[in-house]
Amino acid sequence: MMWFVIIAIIILGLSKFFWDKHRLEASIRKRGGMRAIYSEIIKLLMEQHPKSKIFNESSSYICLGVAEQFATTIFELVATFGSVTIVYKAKSKIFGEHRLEWTFNDGDDPEYIFYKMSTDIKSYIGNIGLTPKI
Repeated sequence: MMWFVIIAIIILGLSKFFWDKHRLEASIRKRGGMRAIYSEIIKLLMEQHPKSKIFNESSSYICLGVAEQFATTIFELVATFGSVTIVYKAKSKIFGEHRLEWTFNDGDDPEYIFYKMSTDIKSYIGNIGLTPKI
């Protein structure tokens, strides 16, 4: 009997998770997809380097940035209900790996988002002793 209750709770939890995920993805598709919803912030991020490109995209995730021989800079946008999480990852053979993360409301101004991220990255780079490049 106890196993039945445990299995039922696990099944209900997984069902709720997948139902919510399906609702989120349907909502994003209905609004035009990740590229359409976050087009302004994607544009602002991609304008920072001429070799920027989109690496991977799904219904609630988009990965963009620059990958070169000695350094990689990636921005991952992950949509959730009412917000977007943006992860900055930089990897360099000389300077190592670095990561920052922000969560913004869906209605936040893309220029504010970009400004906040830029100032945080510049501050982070300054604090670890690297020269800012953005």
